[in-house]
Amino acid sequence: MVQATQTNLDVKLSLDLSAQNKSPVVKRVLASDYATLLNQAKALGTKHGVSEEDCQLRYHDGDNWVIVEDN
Repeated sequence: MVQATQTNLDVKLSLDLSAQNKSPVVKRVLASDYATLLNQAKALGTKHGVSEEDCQLRYHDGDNWVIVEDN
């Protein structure tokens, strides 16, 4: 039986602060699952004055921005 190993993904988080007339903040993080990635995104937002409720994970699929809501 082959068992999958859980590995960390290298993910680039980008915090859009244009509504506050600030430059975006970019940080690379390692995440092994969705919960870890979301927690790291929320921590980055909180550090820069963005409330957890306003954090939203999205990725660009080449044409549109897609909201990530779970695994």
